[in-house]
Amino acid sequence: MSPATVADVPAGPSSKPKRHHYVPQAYLARFGRDRQIAVRRRGTPGHYVTNVKNVALETNFYQTTKADGQTSVEVETWLAEVDGMADQAIADVLAAGEPPRPGTPERFNLAAVLAIQMTRTPETRERVLFTDRLARYANGDEVSLDLVRRFLAEKHLGFDPRDGEVQGAFDMYHASHLMSDGEVTKDDAINVALRTAPDVAVPLAMKRWTLEVARKPKFMTSDSPLVLWRPRTPRDAFEGVGIKTAHEIRFPLDTGHQLVLVDLENARPTTVRVEPDRVRQCNADLASACHTLIVGHPDRTRQLTELKLARRRPVLRFNTGPFYERNSAGEDVYTGEVLHAWVQRHDQVGA
Repeated sequence: MSPATVADVPAGPSSKPKRHHYVPQAYLARFGRDRQIAVRRRGTPGHYVTNVKNVALETNFYQTTKADGQTSVEVETWLAEVDGMADQAIADVLAAGEPPRPGTPERFNLAAVLAIQMTRTPETRERVLFTDRLARYANGDEVSLDLVRRFLAEKHLGFDPRDGEVQGAFDMYHASHLMSDGEVTKDDAINVALRTAPDVAVPLAMKRWTLEVARKPKFMTSDSPLVLWRPRTPRDAFEGVGIKTAHEIRFPLDTGHQLVLVDLENARPTTVRVEPDRVRQCNADLASACHTLIVGHPDRTRQLTELKLARRRPVLRFNTGPFYERNSAGEDVYTGEVLHAWVQRHDQVGA
């Protein structure tokens, strides 16, 4: 369902759509009425109501450049086909009243939809292009530790970073430029998204799936609708949450239903009815993890305005520190310094 690289995407029609949605319009419409949804953005207390065609998009977001220098929107054309399959897959789950069964083509197809949605967003794009943003900030100057510190404080984090974070970002920049011959491009970021999706889909399909049905249909969504969640922990200060470490992977399907994926040893029923408190907590976690906006029903806008929505979103974090390995004698042995990069899933310190 997902190609390995941009070059593998089949050629589309000659027309070139410019408004590229990174969250499907049909999906967003499931959270509103007559394609109208309520939207709230980070940094704003209020909301506005608009058509889904105006939300979660960016001009030429998936446009690539071919070897001959010509631009192409073949990725956007392919994703439009994926969006149609995604809408049908969601409709099938809602009609059946339960998730697709393990090992079925329907299960893997929906897992692929979730994986593609996870990897196609601006958040994923910005992680890949972090070093490019840093290079543009440097504007030809040497990328020194002092310059990295200023960039993190002024542009990336919004607060003064620790020394280990500065060193980590510095190491990340120079390692990336060595591996990519000095430049990371938008095409590189799109290729990373396409290559990563199959690797994400397989572990998602292997999880235990539950369809949560809300007693009061008030689920919301966002521009990063796949939420990797675990309880708050001191480890949030230096560790992110991934497919393997998430306690729950949530994907709201519409205002009344949400898919929840957990590890196989977690005994959950295929379908479960949930109370409003559960819906409110999931909405709060979704708002915390969103990129720039959350989406709700235009008749229930109070939900949007009551949610905590920090001004700054979760971003790529860094650290460089000592790495120890335990030897056969049970002793922790220092083996050198290690670079760690992660996305802090909860609201940032200093946000």
